[in-house]
Amino acid sequence: MLAADWRGLLQHQLAWDNDLTGAIWLLLLLAIIAMIASMSQLAIHARADQSMLHDPLTGCYNRGSGEQFMELQFSIAARQQAPLALSFSISMTSKASTTVRS
Repeated sequence: MLAADWRGLLQHQLAWDNDLTGAIWLLLLLAIIAMIASMSQLAIHARADQSMLHDPLTGCYNRGSGEQFMELQFSIAARQQAPLALSFSISMTSKASTTVRS
């Protein structure tokens, strides 16, 4: 009688473990899918940031990146109560490149 009780308990325990194993595998699969989805979203955001801050033709920084950099430097100078020097260099290469013909 005692052996039969142990056998029944063992079968019940194995059935419960099989149910739990399936749930754990499903949870693991969902976690992996969520991780892959978040990594792809991160890559999309990184490409969007790259295209927002760089000129697509030349790869140089554009006006948006300059404004973002200036805001950062102004906030650092204000927080540290330090003076901030600013200089600009204006290039006329766009005028020269539009007048040159192939």
